Formats: sequence, C-alpha cells, structure tokens
Amino acid sequence: MEQTKKELRERDKTPQGSFNNFVWKSFARHCLCDWGDVSLEEEMDNEQALTEGRQLYSVYTNPVYSSICIITEGDRSETNIGLLGEIREAC
Repeated sequence: MEQTKKELRERDKTPQGSFNNFVWKSFARHCLCDWGDVSLEEEMDNEQALTEGRQLYSVYTNPVYSSICIITEGDRSETNIGLLGEIREAC
C-alpha cells in the first residue's frame, strides 16, 4: 500500500492533472450513469442492471494513468474503485 501511495503521489505531479482528480471525475461520471469506456453490450447490461438491482460496472481511461474500474454492488451498498487489471478480475 505504501508503495502504491508513493507511485500515485509521483503521478499526481504530471501537468495533465492529478490522479486523484481523474478518479473523482470518473466516480462522478459513474454516478451519472456515464459508464465510460465499456462495450455497447456492457453499457446495455448496466442500463438493465439499474432497474433489476444488479451490479454496475464502468471503466475510465486517461492517457497518463492506468485505466480504472468502478463497480457498484447490486444492492447499492458498496462501490469499489481500482485499477482495471486488479479489479476487473472481481467482476
């Protein structure tokens, strides 16, 4: 965890904006049902999941940072945000 924090702090020094801002903006998009860089099939699945109470999934890409994945549980009790390669395996 400490190594990851150190790496994220280094990334935050880039001129394109901070990783923290990228994550918050992505989370705001997720809350507004903008699923980001998912396939059309995943987008349609999310739209159905909204009414059926299933898990929601979104992906956001930034040219400077790794892609992130946001997953909201079907009962809407929990949302997890992580690097795409780490969290997508949980889907």
